[in-house]
Amino acid sequence: MGGFLFEPQFATTHGVSVTLRKLMVSDLPTLCSQQQDPEANALAGVPARDRQAFIEHFTTNVLGNEAVIKRTIVEHGAIAGHILCFERDGRRELGYWLGRAFRGRGIGSTAVSAFLPLVGLRPLYGVVSPANVASIRVLQKCGFVCHKRDDNTETWRLD
Repeated sequence: MGGFLFEPQFATTHGVSVTLRKLMVSDLPTLCSQQQDPEANALAGVPARDRQAFIEHFTTNVLGNEAVIKRTIVEHGAIAGHILCFERDGRRELGYWLGRAFRGRGIGSTAVSAFLPLVGLRPLYGVVSPANVASIRVLQKCGFVCHKRDDNTETWRLD
């Protein structure tokens, strides 16, 4: 996989420091709790998975899929969320999720900026709900441009 590194990646932008490290099975309980936040689900436009469904999905489709580039986002030793690149409908997509306590502090922008060189594949797409203004701003800061809009989603592209 072009450019994928297993060593932890450290990044600091605008005074915000994060570490991107290998996503591990032991991270899943925390990541599961983070994705069960109703506010985040509404913004992302995706339903929460119960614990069993989440663990099965991540074990099979993320950890069990070598084609998925995945990292855990860590801030000051705490799991802030996860970030990944996966294929859907023949194109590479970027996805990330932050726990509520880690939103609005620049962690998303720092993590995406650090992750992009690990992917090395272009074009790369990000699909967001139009209501998710913070994620749209992250994509903009990281060089994505709006590629397509409809009532339910915006597709952003990085060449």
